[in-house]
Amino acid sequence: MSDILDIDRLLQPVSEDHPCGDDLDDFVFSPEFGELQRLGQGREEHVMGDEVIPAEEPDWRAVRKAAEDLFGTVKSLRVAVLLTKAVTVRDGLPGMAAGLGLIRAMLERYWDQVDPLIEDDGDATERMHTLGELGTVEGFIRLVRRCELVASQAIGRFTLRDYLIASDHLEVPAGEQAPQLSTINQALMDTEIEALQATISALDKVLEHASAIEALFNEKVSAADQLSLTEIVRLGRHVRPAVQEALERRGIVAAASGEAAAAAAAGDGQPAAAPQVVAAPGEIHSREDVIKALDRISEWFNKNEPSSPIPLLMQRAKRLVSQDFMSILKDLAPDGLKQIEMISGSKKEK
Repeated sequence: MSDILDIDRLLQPVSEDHPCGDDLDDFVFSPEFGELQRLGQGREEHVMGDEVIPAEEPDWRAVRKAAEDLFGTVKSLRVAVLLTKAVTVRDGLPGMAAGLGLIRAMLERYWDQVDPLIEDDGDATERMHTLGELGTVEGFIRLVRRCELVASQAIGRFTLRDYLIASDHLEVPAGEQAPQLSTINQALMDTEIEALQATISALDKVLEHASAIEALFNEKVSAADQLSLTEIVRLGRHVRPAVQEALERRGIVAAASGEAAAAAAAGDGQPAAAPQVVAAPGEIHSREDVIKALDRISEWFNKNEPSSPIPLLMQRAKRLVSQDFMSILKDLAPDGLKQIEMISGSKKEK
């Protein structure tokens, strides 16, 4: 059972004959679900007379309560998605992991009965669109990016979005100053080990649940109704190495579980990371060992040859170690990147 959601209680059958509730075809039109949707939308910016009323975030506490109450009468993925949004906003990455864990359990236990139902002809479009909300960049992923990555009393608080911008995985919005990656890394190093372990554990659960949901769903539906949660996996793949490095610099090995590693590899077509090995002094077995070696080189030159430009080159090399081919090409040869993008049709994630 999750510490955030009582999944066993939420999965309790509504009745013996109708474990997911009756009249599921009409549930989407019910006043109870309509109220939950209203709560989950918040308020858009609007004009009243001469006054501009600013937009309001949903009351996520109220969304959570209304969603959990509905589980007593219906098992609906529509409700579970809104509940997942609520606990993600309120509880961060652990909340996201709990919500995805609930959705995974609902699919595993109630595939044939859960709302939205699969049509008699096998059409799963409505269910696919319901779960597909979890992979929308302007919807759920935007909420996830606002989750806290690290909070240091001495250095400050940083979100996943801050890290993605600082590490060049997101573009800096116009008029906004990008956070410094070195500052975020310092905050990670200033954070209690237990907090970092909790963060990486939540990230691994997110990757595992997202992978399992996608695999289970796509195994049971036609090619036309395939579900993609790639954005979740991509986000986790970008962020996890920073937390892992902070732990390993303190002697804590944080290897991903088998499912999490497979999810990260499958998420963007890149090979899974090699198993994490604690290297003997002077040996290199991982990217983290490479970074440590570059740091030692920089330290030697700073101490013995302070006028040397080598430390600057080492810092640039460190920045490239964890990047993919396209990111490295952008850093080293921007004009070459434009040609590659033109040929492949690829473009940077927004």
